[in-house]
Amino acid sequence: QVVARGVERMARGELCSLVLSQSFRRPAQVDAAEAFARLRRDNPYPAMFFVNLGGGERLFGASPDVQVRADAQWVETAPVCGTFRRGIDALDDYVQAKGLMTSDVDEASLAVCADSDRADKARVCVPGSVEQVSRRRLHFFSTIIHAIDHTRGRRRADCDGFDIVLAHATPATVTGMPKAKAREVIAELEPGWRGWYAGAAVRIGADGGCEALTMLRFARLVDGVAE
Repeated sequence: QVVARGVERMARGELCSLVLSQSFRRPAQVDAAEAFARLRRDNPYPAMFFVNLGGGERLFGASPDVQVRADAQWVETAPVCGTFRRGIDALDDYVQAKGLMTSDVDEASLAVCADSDRADKARVCVPGSVEQVSRRRLHFFSTIIHAIDHTRGRRRADCDGFDIVLAHATPATVTGMPKAKAREVIAELEPGWRGWYAGAAVRIGADGGCEALTMLRFARLVDGVAE
């Protein structure tokens, strides 16, 4: 029903796309550190995180989705749209990768997300410096294949790490387009606040660098419940 209402809003021209979510909660008596160790062993990714929030609350996950990364010179992003499973062997990998790269839906979705990403970057980059380094490049992770764009721009001297992270927050890949309207519709249609889901795990460096990872493949453990 929620999806049908979202489609109706798009049919009326309010939105180009909408990304809805659903959270699952189960009783779980598990040690978070042990679960994270198993995750690192069985499903490793370049970007993994474990956070002790106090009060018995733990967050941990594995996500290749880099929301934004910046050093003293560049602001870089890697919008992701399109996910296929890894194959059981090299030949099956090829079949899966071909399916991803020939998907018109995934190609159009990534184009929309990349456009939104460039608009975000324009807020913290030198005018005219934003460029697309690669388009729909395949990335093979431990269990999935992603199609990823790579965009960068020269960092403005008056923007710190917090400015850069906030400019790229709530990316179109987890909200929809246009972003502001998509956030309104998500708040209206989804039964509750997303909490940590689709937020970001953020690192701010003393050197002015920063990195934000979209929190997608993760678990929250608190009071004997896994979400």
